[in-house]
Amino acid sequence: FFFLSADGALVIKSLPATEAMVLKDMLPAYAEHVCSNVDTMLVLFYGLYQLQLEFEQTFFVVMTNVLPEADSIDELYDLKGSTAGRTTPLEQRTSPMTALKDLDLDRSLVLQDNYLRHYFLEQLRADTIFLRSHNLIDYSLLVGIQKLGTPKGP
Repeated sequence: FFFLSADGALVIKSLPATEAMVLKDMLPAYAEHVCSNVDTMLVLFYGLYQLQLEFEQTFFVVMTNVLPEADSIDELYDLKGSTAGRTTPLEQRTSPMTALKDLDLDRSLVLQDNYLRHYFLEQLRADTIFLRSHNLIDYSLLVGIQKLGTPKGP
């Protein structure tokens, strides 16, 4: 299951037991990483829960919604740094919130400010090192793009 809080700031999402156990085991190191990297690009987890109902158990997390203002996004990309199978079929491109893939990105993303570019890349590197140190290899960078001069939202 997948739910949003009333204000859209939080996501409540079910997890397979195997993923829940991996997260549980790395939570102390994750908390340390997040505290020492206040600008981490990793999702912020607020809780990992197990719900036991008779003979069925469900695991779920409460985490930040990384796209709380989704209506202001013109394009969304789920970037993995790979090319194998990394295009979104045309029939699936039904809205700006359809996550496009690496090979769908037809331009370079450029951070004009040298300081911001350096800071962004250093934080991305620190987050990647953290994930790799926990043998996590299937992750991506979610990038939302708002075109200049196209205000959205209420």
